[in-house]
Amino acid sequence: MDSLVLNPVTIHQVIKQVVTDQTLADTLFWQLAGEPTQVIWYKWQSQRRSWQEHAVALFKTYTRPTWDNFWRESSPTGWFWSSYYWSDKARQDALNNPYSLLKLAAKPYFLPIISKLYLKNLSIFSKVSLLLKALVDELLADTSERTGLLTHLQLLAWEVKTTNPLNAEASLDLGKALTLIPKKHLELARAVCLVSMHNQTIRFSHPLFLDFFIATSFQEQRAQGLQAIKLWPKSSWWEDSGWETAVSLALDYATDPNDLLAWLTSVQPVLAYKLAKRTNLGAETFFLPYQEGWQQAITDIEHYPHPHERQALGLLLADLDWDHRFGIGLDAQGLPALAWIEVPAGEFIYQDEERLDLASYQISRYLITNLQYQSFVQAADGYQDERWWQQLFKPDEEASLDWKEANRPAASITAYEALAFCRWLSYKTKLAIHLPTEQQWEKAARGTEARLYPWGNSYQSGAANFLENARYVAQVMGGNALEASSVVGIYPQGQSPYGVLDMAGNLAEWCLSQDTGSSAFSQDRHAGFVQRGGSYFDEPNQVVLTTRVVTNEPHEAGSDVGFRVCCSKPR
Repeated sequence: MDSLVLNPVTIHQVIKQVVTDQTLADTLFWQLAGEPTQVIWYKWQSQRRSWQEHAVALFKTYTRPTWDNFWRESSPTGWFWSSYYWSDKARQDALNNPYSLLKLAAKPYFLPIISKLYLKNLSIFSKVSLLLKALVDELLADTSERTGLLTHLQLLAWEVKTTNPLNAEASLDLGKALTLIPKKHLELARAVCLVSMHNQTIRFSHPLFLDFFIATSFQEQRAQGLQAIKLWPKSSWWEDSGWETAVSLALDYATDPNDLLAWLTSVQPVLAYKLAKRTNLGAETFFLPYQEGWQQAITDIEHYPHPHERQALGLLLADLDWDHRFGIGLDAQGLPALAWIEVPAGEFIYQDEERLDLASYQISRYLITNLQYQSFVQAADGYQDERWWQQLFKPDEEASLDWKEANRPAASITAYEALAFCRWLSYKTKLAIHLPTEQQWEKAARGTEARLYPWGNSYQSGAANFLENARYVAQVMGGNALEASSVVGIYPQGQSPYGVLDMAGNLAEWCLSQDTGSSAFSQDRHAGFVQRGGSYFDEPNQVVLTTRVVTNEPHEAGSDVGFRVCCSKPR
């Protein structure tokens, strides 16, 4: 029984035998498989025709997207969609997830019990914690050793988890296990398939059982002095530590959930917030005392030196709508409230050696944020108003955003969309707002000292959001890369000589390339466009401030492209 498992197709067939109502049977199966897997299955079906056409056209072996093929954990031989139009990774990730309830049901001993528990209580899947408790209660219903067995399994679980918390299938040497659980209890646990033995090692038959026994004794461990920082070290608290599922279950079993949340929040606020939302514990009220501290933390590089932790707290603030820094949001009229930085008139060195003299101008301290750009999209006289699109290419539909948090920079914005935004905001504010010219952008970024980076002339680890861990190149330069856009302004040590933020990394920025700094700004579709500053996807040498990316496709933009704006008239 330790090694016998059922495949998903067989699981579905068995469920239909036990649950004779076919609608309920299908519902149970998909609750086990999970909603994300069901979505992938529907997508698989909806794209069948175009797949076959592409496969035939490219002379690739075509494997029909049948029910049986879908549930193969590895790609079928000659599987066309692995590397072309179908991303097979999402399917494989779902099927190989060790925490999947489908893998729990794959144990022949459990599947009939789960089916019967479902028929007895159709809402049993509303919380995994309910299902696990009901299942364990059913498994141990006929034993007089229940209390002692539960205690020993809890001790075993803590030892297994502590030894290797990130391994969902961690095991323990049999000899060590027998110091924690009597042999008769171990044999009983094996008999009901709670644990399994392989090569003289013991492990729980499913990761959720491991976390269940930890969760049901979590309150006792805390009473004995367990500190959250032991499970989420200060140096990496924002990363998964392997204890997340256990504490999530523990919250469901806690006699005082708020006490557990308070214990967790001081060390892992992001997880605490997610759990509070899931359990409807009044997250906004509960976390209000932390608001000011989190707001300060996202720009406090002394006490929060790692960009990942500032990013984590910044995104938490966004979810709570608590990031109130001036310059990233809206004013009382619902228009972008921009923090203007004055760049004084005078000479500077452009590119390598050209000396230029620019008149004074203002530039936005931050990249235009999602919240600010969406005010243009949603305004009645905004994105859909044809006045702002004269001589510009208007996309058929707005870009789909990879990251939608209000305090992240607006990405996937074409040059024409950026120009339309400038025209709209100019009209609404009576100011001459425009994309910066290359010259304006470069002076604001480099100052009069011709810096290579906003902070100086040498590479500085952690000073900006770019690919400094260089995953795709041979030389490893650091471990701070987010590999995604960052909340604007969380790299204060990377500000330019004038105090402008995120001019190296985060998102590459649209600039006009045909204007030399006069008052006649080119705002039509025939203007040249370049991208400056590099992005989170670029390596350190690509975010040097003299780097120019010339594009012939201003009507297109990826998730690594955004913009900021200039103003040529005083306020």
